[in-house]
Amino acid sequence: MLAITSWDGPLPPVMNAWSVVGRLRHQQELQRKRLKAARHREQIRFAKRRDREPLSEFLIATESTDRQMIDYRAVATPRVVALVFAQPRTAPIETLRHSRDYFDIRTGDTWDLFFPGYYNSKRAINADSRMQLVSAVERLRMEDITGQASNELNWYFDSFAFNQMRKELEDYTEGKWAYSGRPELVLLNSMVPTSGPPLIDWPSVQSGPIIGDLTLTIEEIVEAVSGDLERQEEDPHYGVEKVILGDSPENDSFASKVLIGALGGMIAALGKGALGL
Repeated sequence: MLAITSWDGPLPPVMNAWSVVGRLRHQQELQRKRLKAARHREQIRFAKRRDREPLSEFLIATESTDRQMIDYRAVATPRVVALVFAQPRTAPIETLRHSRDYFDIRTGDTWDLFFPGYYNSKRAINADSRMQLVSAVERLRMEDITGQASNELNWYFDSFAFNQMRKELEDYTEGKWAYSGRPELVLLNSMVPTSGPPLIDWPSVQSGPIIGDLTLTIEEIVEAVSGDLERQEEDPHYGVEKVILGDSPENDSFASKVLIGALGGMIAALGKGALGL
């Protein structure tokens, strides 16, 4: 569970929060390290084979093919950007206060759930001249795994940052998404290439209200998305179609086609770029 205060911008060093693109860049760096380790393992494996077997055209071709496969897999990795737009004292945030430890374990390094407008600190921070009003900052006492309140886990809500991210997302998606005022789940596709900037596919935006019995709770969302990604089911709605689509089969068909088409186009474009076309 990640507190974020911007899509892509510098944050004060005392403010423990992410930007969305900053987090994607972090994942990109991890991806590069994994690629480097995979290439190193391949070099060791083929060096041992050369010691045991005579050098042949077949062996050289096999080594070249395996290296190309590693490079191909590393061209770009799709990653879901999931956000919960929810103000303090709403049900998703109350659940987060008590279950953040488990949510962090369940999502692991597979995916991130962002909470726009929040940051983590031992005290409230007036990080910007536009955030001077005391009423704009509200503290959330987070509980650790034992259920005890912990100052180390305090989150603060900044009304200005929340509103700024809301406005920017509405602009970036060209009105396809608009904040309803209720707690909402927002999903976006992104691609994290080995080199070059991460890409967010704004037209792929999907959203829906988090209304407990009527859709899904935040606990159910965490389990559904985690399970979908672990099973590699490639569900365009990441297992949370009950939130995204409600009960409309027509929306299901249309949204699936749009999302799959947009993701396919991004992958094709990235592939051509990697091949120099």
